[in-house]
Amino acid sequence: MTTEYDDIIVGGGSVGCWLAHRLMSTDARRVLLIEAGPDVATRAALPTDQLQGNFARFSCDWGLTMEGGGLAPASYPLARILGGGSSINGAAALRALPADFADWSASCGEYWSWKAVAPHFAAIENDATGSGAIPISRCATEDRHPVAAAFVEGSRRLGFAVCADFNEGDIGGVGSMPMNLIDNRAWSAAELLYAARERPNFTLLTQTQAERVVFNGQAAVGVEVLGPDGLQRITGGRIVLAAGAIHSPAILMRSGVGHAPELLKAGVAPLFERRGIGRGLQDHPGVGFWSPPRPDQMPIRCAIQKQSLLRLSSRMLGVDDGDPFDLQIYLMLDIGIVGTEIERMLPGPRANLMTAVLLRPRGSGNVRLTGPSTAHKPRIQLDFLSHPSDRQRLRESTRLLWRLSQDKRLAAHMGPFAFWTESTLQDDRRLDDALRVVTRTAFHPTGTARMGPESDPDTVVDERGAVHGIAHLFVADLSIMPVSPRSTTNVTSMMLGHRLGSMLSQANPPERLDRTTFLI
Repeated sequence: MTTEYDDIIVGGGSVGCWLAHRLMSTDARRVLLIEAGPDVATRAALPTDQLQGNFARFSCDWGLTMEGGGLAPASYPLARILGGGSSINGAAALRALPADFADWSASCGEYWSWKAVAPHFAAIENDATGSGAIPISRCATEDRHPVAAAFVEGSRRLGFAVCADFNEGDIGGVGSMPMNLIDNRAWSAAELLYAARERPNFTLLTQTQAERVVFNGQAAVGVEVLGPDGLQRITGGRIVLAAGAIHSPAILMRSGVGHAPELLKAGVAPLFERRGIGRGLQDHPGVGFWSPPRPDQMPIRCAIQKQSLLRLSSRMLGVDDGDPFDLQIYLMLDIGIVGTEIERMLPGPRANLMTAVLLRPRGSGNVRLTGPSTAHKPRIQLDFLSHPSDRQRLRESTRLLWRLSQDKRLAAHMGPFAFWTESTLQDDRRLDDALRVVTRTAFHPTGTARMGPESDPDTVVDERGAVHGIAHLFVADLSIMPVSPRSTTNVTSMMLGHRLGSMLSQANPPERLDRTTFLI
């Protein structure tokens, strides 16, 4: 059955829910939102295996793996559920830095300057600078868990200042993590759609996966989807891919948009040449110090006590070519580890974690097809340790973790830590060998459909998210971000949904047909 919509949004994650929320506000606009995972119609329907930001392998997952860079293949969990990452993540509510948007706007124009995006953060956040939908709060000093208090004091003894609010700007230090919590669990963007099901101009399809975009000449006119009723074609006036930095490029490539030799290798007939699709994948590599909770560890009273943060520049650790605020140290308490590789290292179902995360890696990876349909999972390659600067910054941040772990007051609450020894930390070669074993990702993929000028063949979209050379086709998720944000990504992705939703709601896009080569 063919159904016609003004806007078809593919991907009901953090961005897609905000896009739908913005676009359906115009009553005359007919909006369809397609989500591959299950519906979340009420707060009670959120996955119970992700209560309070537990990091155990969750039920609503794509079952992907990553490889590359000498690392052993590892699980790459991404949400497959309405609300996306906001429905299952650890509830960290960090904005990208103003400096990130300075870098973004330098190559893509003032649409993406801090001045342009700051009002959209304020519009979605219920915090000091806004009264939007996302509740953001921080654990007060007097309410900190004893382990968190020891982490903050240990960081101060190493010379780091206290930071009251990490969302105030380009600022470092140690303090409580801003978190988006409601009823003691992560707020989900799916909440934007609870009442929207009653709107006559909004349709939601869940358990439905996009196979490819359908074209008529050089314009996108619909999507082919595979759902409970089998394969069907749905037509729309504008197609917006919001499936994330792994799946949006995979959909484009399955549709014949990409680098022709790579598409042919995967069994896809090339239609539009754009070699940058799937390239430039960035993520945040991290190194963890895991320990079982002490038998006398005070229980967590509420989820806001679970996370603390230290933000710093690697230059403070002696790395000459480091970037400002390119490292973060997270303390996470009472994490579920059942079903993860950590379960094999520690006794019991739960653990505490200190992890160092590199926020501006120089190395990058890619997303590639393994076949022509959704039956073939995309291949994710991330080369975390290939760049000398990345190795040095991960080394020094791991050594900082060790110094923190040896603080007497913190050591009274945490440890012993699995895997790590002082002798390993003292020798660069031994430490590099260890990093190849334990380095993992923070699951913050970006950059695989990069924004930039059409004259650059490695870019994919313009400043509005319109795909170069194809009419009525847009990408609206973190795959378009040309720089890796120095933060967790969920709040920034929701801001992006609000920003692009505002742009797209104003008018239908003009034709963009001039330069991309049409192959058949």
